Amino acid sequence: MEGHLVSGYADGENALDKELNLVPGAREDARAFIANHPETQARFERVADCIEGFESSFGLELLSTVHWVICKEGARTFDDVVARTYAWDERKKQFSRRQLKIAVEVLSQKGWIENLSPSDTNGEKQPIDTESKSQESTISH
Repeated sequence: MEGHLVSGYADGENALDKELNLVPGAREDARAFIANHPETQARFERVADCIEGFESSFGLELLSTVHWVICKEGARTFDDVVARTYAWDERKKQFSRRQLKIAVEVLSQKGWIENLSPSDTNGEKQPIDTESKSQESTISH
């Protein structure tokens, strides 16, 4: 992609906060492509809706991690999401339980995952409140 769609990555640095820029004409080329591919446009819009408020590298990693542990590793309860996320590697421990819960709620509300049930302190299952509007509108680090 470097030089064709984006610039700024060619120096080989792998910094998480590295700023990438679109090359001149890339936006127009992308719009023209999307206009001729309605299925791709629909997928793009679905993803854009899902990641709204999670556009930082931190937010995208949070959403994608939660989605992965549920869809690929079979997490079925909120406590299982937390355990599998924290077992992944030390870096994943940067996500608080609250942030993980927000990611689960957003993915559930937007139809990317089925509702999960967290285990409460008594071991009983309680549904996650996916109707709560008190969550942060943006996830950043």
